[in-house]
Parts: sequence; C-alpha cells; structure tokens
Amino acid sequence: MEIKRHFAFAAEKHPELVHYLNMTFAPWKRGEIVSSLDIKESDFRWPTIAAYLKLHDIPSYATPVFTKEELSSAPWLRVRSNWHFSYPQPEEGFGYKTTTYDPQNYCNGCGSGLLQTAPFRMKSAPKWGRRHFLSLNWVFDELFTDDAGKAALEAVEGLSFLEVLKKKGTDHFPGVHQLVISHLLPPGLLPNEQTIRKISICPKCGTAKHVTIGAGMLRFRSGIFDGAPDIVKTAEVFGDGHMSCRDILVRQKVYRLLVDAKLDGGLVFEPVELIEKS
Repeated sequence: MEIKRHFAFAAEKHPELVHYLNMTFAPWKRGEIVSSLDIKESDFRWPTIAAYLKLHDIPSYATPVFTKEELSSAPWLRVRSNWHFSYPQPEEGFGYKTTTYDPQNYCNGCGSGLLQTAPFRMKSAPKWGRRHFLSLNWVFDELFTDDAGKAALEAVEGLSFLEVLKKKGTDHFPGVHQLVISHLLPPGLLPNEQTIRKISICPKCGTAKHVTIGAGMLRFRSGIFDGAPDIVKTAEVFGDGHMSCRDILVRQKVYRLLVDAKLDGGLVFEPVELIEKS
C-alpha cells in the first residue's frame, strides 16, 4: 500500500512552490483559479512539498493506493464510486429527502436517520461509456449501475435492484438500476490513529460519526462478518458536518467477478483488515 496525496493551491500566490514543481518536472495541473497536484508519499519531491504545505497551512488529502495482490487477497473490501453523477431529484430545497426517504427520524443536526422508502429520481440518464457504476452527489452510500452491471450481480447474495425514476416520478430510466443492499452489519469498527481522524457525537440525536484520514485500511472485528451475505453496509456512520453515510463492503468474490468481467469502471476498491477479537 502506498499513500497518494492531493492538494490544491492558488499558483499566483505561491511562486516558490510553482518554481519547485516546474524545476522538478512535477505533473501539476494549472487552473484559472485553483491549481492542483496528485503525488505519492514515496515520490522524492514529497518531503520538500510537504514542508512547504505545512509552512503555508495548505491542506493535503490522503488516499491509499493498493497493489493488485493486496486487493486480490483481501476477504472483504470497501467499495465506492469515483463517478459522482448529478444530484438526487428534486434537489431544490433538498426535496429528495422527503420524496425518496421517510424523514421521520432525520436529524438536521448531523444529517443521519433517513430511511429510503421510494425509488431515487434523476434529472437525466447517465452516459455510461466505459463506466458501469456511479453514485449521486449528496448520497455516497448508494450505488447505481447499468444493464451489464445488473446482469453480472444478479446472483450476489444480499442484493436486489430498484428502477430509477425520471424527475417527475411518472416513468423510469431504462438501463439505470439502484443496488439495494439489505444487510446491515453489527458494530465492529476498530478505529485507530491511522484511519480515523475524529469521532463526533451529534448533540441532537447521539449518532457517532467517523471522519476518516484516508491513510490506511479500516479495521473491523472479523466476527461481525459471520453469516453475512456477499454485500453489506456498516453499522458505523461516516462523514463530517451534514454528510452522513455508511460504508459498502463486498466479499472478495464480488470484487473478482467485476474485475474479471471488466465491469469495475467507476468503482474504487480498498481492502479492510479483519481483526480476531475474543
């Protein structure tokens, strides 16, 4: 596993940094307002860049990068989409929270407690191209797939599918399917300083939300997976502010199925560590 760092900066305000990046041929991206760079911590340039970022209070964000061997040997993996397509409808005034969900237990302090009771709605159909999975902005713990993804996952235990409606809710989009994950794991996350930056307790509803660092594998008690189906959600809630979501976890065979069929476009997998606890 390696750690990749992402940071953004205003080039005109940091000429020393720009000079160093150009001098060392770093592949940074210049933007009209904000420029950025993705760099691995093993890169020879990172110590110098990290010192500059710390001096000028520029945050960087860590993402673990795993080898094929690490991914292929993990019994369970986190999965998320790196394609965030559009917004759930109606988005005006966050109307989807009452159209798609039962808001009875919704907490406006931390954003948790919504229970899905109706199909999601989208403004337009995605143009899948080589990607087969997406998530919607604001809703990062639900995945959507095309016909090929649905056909491949039909036999996966713990999974069903729901059609996605057009904005008015009177018709559905052909070839767009929500993955409905029915199984919620028992609590079993084992936070440590490499994975969880903080745990905040909502003063209104008492929900504990975990803010991840992104620099290591999440650890879980292995026993919580006993008897679990092939795809599950965590009991633990993740996110900061009003963002509130659960992690989606899949067995190795689901990862292997999608990768071998070249249907993993739009997905990011990360192994999780299983810890034996008495």
